[in-house]
Amino acid sequence: MSHVTFGPSVYRRAFESVGVPVIMMNTTGEIKAVNDAALAFSGYDREGLVGASVTRLLAERTTAEEIAEAMVAVREWHGDITVRTAGGRTVHGQGSVAPVPPADAEAAGDGGRTSAGLASTTDNDTGRSTDTAQSVDTAQSVDTAQSADTAQSADTARSTAADSDTARSADMADGDTPVVTPCGYVAAFVDARQKRQYETAAEVLNRLLRHDLKNDLNVVYGHLQRARAQTDDPVTRAALADARETLSQVIRKSNRARDLRSLLERAYGESTDPVRVDRVLTEAVATVRESSRATFELGSLPPVRVVADDLLSVVFEGVLENAVEHNDDEPHVGVDVQTTDRTAVVQIADDGPGMPQDEDVVFGRSATDALTHGDGLSLFFADSVVATYEGQIWFEEWTESTPLLSTGESGTVFKIELLLADDSE
Repeated sequence: MSHVTFGPSVYRRAFESVGVPVIMMNTTGEIKAVNDAALAFSGYDREGLVGASVTRLLAERTTAEEIAEAMVAVREWHGDITVRTAGGRTVHGQGSVAPVPPADAEAAGDGGRTSAGLASTTDNDTGRSTDTAQSVDTAQSVDTAQSADTAQSADTARSTAADSDTARSADMADGDTPVVTPCGYVAAFVDARQKRQYETAAEVLNRLLRHDLKNDLNVVYGHLQRARAQTDDPVTRAALADARETLSQVIRKSNRARDLRSLLERAYGESTDPVRVDRVLTEAVATVRESSRATFELGSLPPVRVVADDLLSVVFEGVLENAVEHNDDEPHVGVDVQTTDRTAVVQIADDGPGMPQDEDVVFGRSATDALTHGDGLSLFFADSVVATYEGQIWFEEWTESTPLLSTGESGTVFKIELLLADDSE
């Protein structure tokens, strides 16, 4: 097998074209090069970063200290990181910092890990090598707008550089594998806002449990108090009936919250499996029918398999319950499944008053919406689960006859689009 060698221009183009923010810095943390993705993400122009300390981008002192220690020890660093943009916004993500071997490292047996020509840390004007001896020069480039705490991290790295060199010399004297002094460091940042969105959803869930369920339990308590004070009275019987209904809602919310927490905890570790959509949908209708006064009409339910998991039944139950709960008359709900070459679209129609809000509010797609519309927890859950299947959920209003229902003149139809599973599975 022939050995392919990339020249400096290839590394440079790779550095510039990669879609994640990447910077190059010398051994004391002075930024020497930034790619376009880093500029776009940070909001700085090239002149605002090149020549500055990397601490300009770091929002937390502890992270800056960890990176400084790794650089002094000439080892890689990986972990959570918070970046501060030029506009003062903080963004959480995953960061990596790795030493870049000098140009002659490959000849010394480095295994070809050199990135020669990518971002040389040699001063072209003076010919001086930018090694740890440049700590005085680098200190002058530290952004004066940084906090004193963050700037101390750069000082820590510089003050311990000499000790690190001494330690490496001792290793060589003892016969250990010598540590190749890097010509600089490369750092990359991956935006983890999706992970933060899941964390926000978990926070919303906890607040819903603390506030909405507490209010529901207070309603139950009030009804029970009245029941105790009025026995053998129609009002008492009505109060007890209301208490029982409210308690049922509390139980359903608790179960839904528990299922959503399970989803959030396993979102990154679980895989989906083929699921027979007709079976799951039929069971969900049977479950909701037992606890409601609604009339259900089942249309076409083809025996197709979709990409989902065991939470799909809870998704269907939540949408079905929503169709029933927001209809003061005797609800009628129509259900069917339409298929295409790639997807199955589950349709759940009702003859209720319709949905006055826009989709983002109905599905609680922001923390404010989810907290404001606590009764929509079922739809918030359904939207979150369907997204993990790479599916979609939305609703449409209908004002004319729909084939899903034989009664009613208007209402809402929720549509859940799921990917068809591979038949070979």
